[in-house]
Amino acid sequence: MYNNEYPIINFSQRDQDNAKVPGGGNKKKPSFTLSGEDLVEHGKFLLNQLGTLKKNWNDEVINEAPRILQVSYIDKAKAKSHQEKIINMFNNYTHSTQIGMSMSDDIVVQINSLDQMDEAVKNFSSFSENDIPISGIEDIKRYEPTLIKSDSNTYNVTFWDFLDENVNMRVRNLIQQKLNEKNIKFKRSSYGKGTQVLEIPKTTVDKLEFIKKLPVKSIESTKETESPSLNLF
Repeated sequence: MYNNEYPIINFSQRDQDNAKVPGGGNKKKPSFTLSGEDLVEHGKFLLNQLGTLKKNWNDEVINEAPRILQVSYIDKAKAKSHQEKIINMFNNYTHSTQIGMSMSDDIVVQINSLDQMDEAVKNFSSFSENDIPISGIEDIKRYEPTLIKSDSNTYNVTFWDFLDENVNMRVRNLIQQKLNEKNIKFKRSSYGKGTQVLEIPKTTVDKLEFIKKLPVKSIESTKETESPSLNLF
C-alpha cells in the first residue's frame, strides 16, 4: 500500500493576512514577483480557474464534503515563507486550510464553504496587495486522487485527514454510502499508524473512474496475497 506521509506546512496564522510585506525590515520583493500587465494577466488566469471551480461547486458526487484543491507553484516559490503566503490566500481562519501535499509536491488545501471560496476570490482579485503569492502560484485545480496501478485489480482507497475527526468520519461514511449505491463492494480495514482504508476487489475501469470523483487521497492497486491482519472500524 502507498504509505507516503504528505507533509503539512505548519505556521501561526494572523487574524488578518493578505500576504502584505510587513512594515520595516527588508521590503525587497522576490525575483519572481510579477508586476504591471504580467501580474494582471496571471491574476486573471488564476481567478478564471477559481471561477470554474466555484461554478462547479455543486457538481461533486458528495456535496457535503470539503472541496479539495491542488495548488501548484513555481520552483522559485519553494521557500516556506512563500508557501505560507500561498496557503493564506485560501484561509478562512476557522478551519485548518492545508491538509497535505500531492505526490508532485503541490499544496493541497480544503475549501469548506462557498464563503471561503468567495474570500479566496477576493484575495486573488487584490493583485498589487498579493503580488507575491499570485506570482508564485502556477495552477489551481480540483484535486484528483493519486492512482497507482499494477497487474492486480484489487485496490486500496485511502482517505484525506481533514484535521477534524467529525469531518473525517462524516466523509468516510458518505464515501461508503456512495460505493454501496453503485454496488461497489469494499472491505474496511486499518493499517499502520491507524491509517484507514477501503479494500475494493475486482475493480473495473468504470469503478475506478467513479472512485476518482470521490474526495479520497489515493487509489492503489495491491496484490490480494499481501493481505495484512485487518482491524475493522
